Amino acid sequence: MEGLSLALLEALALGRMVVSTDVGGAREHIVDGHTGFMVPFPSADALDVTLERAWLVRDQWDGMGVNARSKHHVDGNDPVQRIVALVEQRAASDVVAN
Repeated sequence: MEGLSLALLEALALGRMVVSTDVGGAREHIVDGHTGFMVPFPSADALDVTLERAWLVRDQWDGMGVNARSKHHVDGNDPVQRIVALVEQRAASDVVAN
């Protein structure tokens, strides 16, 4: 179980909009309706509503991916380096918070 999903960071860094539940720091990386969609609480009904919201604006997904990539820009040709930096940044903020 990941505290912060690496798949989520990879998707954003590579210019993909995401749909995620509100867990493990996802809210810090997803701007609902701008870079992806947040499922507000863990239930099938909430997921269904969020997926429907996403589907209704599917023509905006490419632009949302551009927004995600600009927020989580991958430096150079090494996306792994950027993802590691994001994870380290998150770990440092957790240490400060505790």
